[in-house]
Amino acid sequence: MLSIRALSKTYANGINALAGLNIDIQQGEIVAVVGGSGCGKSTLLRLIAGLDLPSEGQIRVDGEAVTAPHPAIGLVFQEPRLLPWLTVGKNIAFGIDQLPPDEQRRRVAQALVLIGLEGYEKRLPKELSGGQSQRVAIARALVAKPKVLLLDEPFSALDPVTRQELHGQMIALWKAYRPTLVMVTHDADEAVALADRVIVMAPKPGRIADEILIVSGRPRDHLDDSFGMARRRVLSALDLTMKPGESRLNDKIAAGAGSWW
Repeated sequence: MLSIRALSKTYANGINALAGLNIDIQQGEIVAVVGGSGCGKSTLLRLIAGLDLPSEGQIRVDGEAVTAPHPAIGLVFQEPRLLPWLTVGKNIAFGIDQLPPDEQRRRVAQALVLIGLEGYEKRLPKELSGGQSQRVAIARALVAKPKVLLLDEPFSALDPVTRQELHGQMIALWKAYRPTLVMVTHDADEAVALADRVIVMAPKPGRIADEILIVSGRPRDHLDDSFGMARRRVLSALDLTMKPGESRLNDKIAAGAGSWW
């Protein structure tokens, strides 16, 4: 569904941000991308979104090359970026104004129920909390029914309790619309809680250090043994990517991961 082949990005100043990425993501899969600063996570999202062009390689959605912003791909930023002069309902409907009014209202009403903001349709963004604003931003992206939704650390500015609450609502939205989700996060717990697969990236240049399949169902219990094992493997992989001069990184991760449990 989403195919990334031999993807590399070198900027004009000579910085090699990404080198030789190969990733296949299936329809409806949730993939979390984690890694330290400078490993190319945000560069990868920008390339998938068509906001920048690769130096080498190719990105395809359902076989179609992505060379510019694509209608099948949505993007949610770290900040909600709601339009302050529009109501919650009109913010959610902003990307679907080409649809008949009845269909717009139906999709907005459904989204408000799924994000727990039923009755908030006529409120302005200034009347919302940070968590509520981010819920509206995610709903706005999903009501357009993109095939792929990219999320750039959408919960990073929220407190832990609000973040965990939004994880549940994020999964409810995903179940309703079934897009492919690609989410950048610095939080190992968040990656394991939400993703079907976690891609750990190493820096300089950005490359894949490990891919970890999360086999437990949803909802996931943070206190469950399987959750803890997956979390420890992600942390083990991240720890090794931070050590300079590591060679044969994937072999070292595989050999050392067992020491976490």
